[in-house]
Formats: sequence, C-alpha cells, structure tokens
Amino acid sequence: MRKPLIAVLALIIGLNLTSPTSANPNASKGKGIPNANASGYWSEERRNSAIPREFQFEVGATEGKLVPQARKGGSGGGSTTTSGTTYWNSSNQSQLVALITGKVFFTMGGQSYVCSGSLVADGKPDIAVVITAAHCLWDDATRSFASNWVFYPNYDKDVGTLNRKSYSASHLFAPKAFTDQGSFNTTAILNDFAFAVLPTSAFDSSVLPMILTDSTFTNNRGDAFGYPETSPFNGQELVYSTGAVSADRNTGSRTWRLPSTMTGGASGGPWYNGYTNGNSVGFVSSLNSYKYSNDKNSMYGPKFNSLTNDLYNMAKSGSCTPGLQISCN
Repeated sequence: MRKPLIAVLALIIGLNLTSPTSANPNASKGKGIPNANASGYWSEERRNSAIPREFQFEVGATEGKLVPQARKGGSGGGSTTTSGTTYWNSSNQSQLVALITGKVFFTMGGQSYVCSGSLVADGKPDIAVVITAAHCLWDDATRSFASNWVFYPNYDKDVGTLNRKSYSASHLFAPKAFTDQGSFNTTAILNDFAFAVLPTSAFDSSVLPMILTDSTFTNNRGDAFGYPETSPFNGQELVYSTGAVSADRNTGSRTWRLPSTMTGGASGGPWYNGYTNGNSVGFVSSLNSYKYSNDKNSMYGPKFNSLTNDLYNMAKSGSCTPGLQISCN
C-alpha cells in the first residue's frame, strides 16, 4: 500500500542507514571502493574543503577540462531569474524535490570533491538509489571509482546543520562507455550518468521519481536542480533552473541544453521531465553534466538511452555484476 506522503517525507528527514554490504570482489574495473565508514569521514571541515568537480569545454575543443576551483564564492542564490535561483523557503521546505535532492561528497586522488545528486525510485524495500553524473564517482586520472562516497539529502542551510545526515554507498555504477574513455571527451559526455546504491529500508520508493529514457521533454521544458558552489552561489542552498530544453549543436544534437546559471557543484543534479510542483516532479530525464567556458547561462546534460536504463536496472537490483557495458564495484 502506498504510504501517505507526509509520513514518507518524515522518514526522508530522519532516515538511518544500516551497514552496507561488502563491495563485490568480482568488480571488473576500479580500485576505489565505497567505504562503510565514509559518513564518519566527512567532518564539517572536510566538507567545507571539498572542491566542486566541474568540467568545461572551450569552443571547438574535443575534450572538456576539469575546472580548478577555489572555494565557494557568493552569498547565496545568485540570479533572481528562473535560470538559477534559490528554491527552498518556508512554504516549500517539506516538498519532495527539496527532500530528495542533495549533495554528494567523495575522494579522488587524495582530493575531496563535491557534486549533486537525487534519490530515484528503486522498487525495493532494503535499498535506495541515487542518480548523479558519472564524473562524480569515476576518476579518469586514477582509472578508479571514488572512495568515501556519501549522499547528503536536503542539505539546504535553512534546514539546519544538526539535521544534516549522510549515507554511505555500498555500490557505484557507471557506463563503460564513460569509464573506458580516459578523458572527458564527446563519448564521455554522452554517457555522463551514474548510480549509487545506499543500503537502507527507510524510503518509500513509490513516491520517488523514476528514470525516463525518452527522447523528448514534455512541452520541451525541463526543471534542473542542484547545489552550485562557486560564485555567485555558495553551495548551501538548493538552486533550480527552468526553461526550454533544446539540443547542443556542438555534439550533433546528441546532448541537451537548458538555460541555467548554475556553477560547479551542481554536476549530477537532476533534470525533471513533467515537473509540476515540488511534490509532483515527473521523471528524471537528464542531469547537470558540463558547460562551455563562453556560455555561462546554459547547462548541458546527456540524453538518457537504453544503456541508462540497463544501468538503472542493475542499480535497482542492489548488486554489482560487471558486464560488457557496465562498470561497478
């Protein structure tokens, strides 16, 4: 029976993880492993030192570059337009979109990084699944998955730091079409989507959005969410962008574009297809992936496809079974 939404939202605010299972010893790729104690690793000091993991393309370049980041910049929500403005306020603090969208922290090559992510439906009582960008859990430089990977739902500063809770991943999943590239090239951005499994029974999956691998957005409109860190944002507030979804001509229309001023730290945040309000979010049909250095007012994301669906289904199974198209640990 579908639980009342208010009860589910209460669970999301106060959920408590059980110990995750061990990483699959048969994982085919990557020495980085999820860490059952990762939640304890992420002190406030470490979270504050985390660098947004953001990739940008120069005009005409075939590979995006990791943007070296100083610490977060502005005082808050940045733009007052719908291309990047603060979402959370006293009237919508308990809405589903605010509660299930959060920040992910992880370690790559000894450096602390931060991205965004969101809970999605999984259909199982003993796990939860988070969608994020593949570059937020796979490191090309070390050819491995991230370690100390955790998810903080509902991170907004107005919730209060004492109510922030983190949940460690037991498995990470990424397309081999991404992990085999060795750089953030065109093939990588076409496949810049990934999933993490959290071993918990606290969520009612029936109220969470599903992945939609469709080639269109309803009314050609998308709604993107994330926690951008660099100026004019500060990483402490949930930010949204809404507008017409079009194709990125630089990739031969194989990826999406959405008007958005969101900056580094927003990577991995969901794009909703059919969003009506904070409790009717529709489906997740893309995510914040990359930007162009000469276009600060747009965000770009992958077009979900059959591989996205295969990866999603494996994540929902809660177990890691590497294959010809999937990397996991």
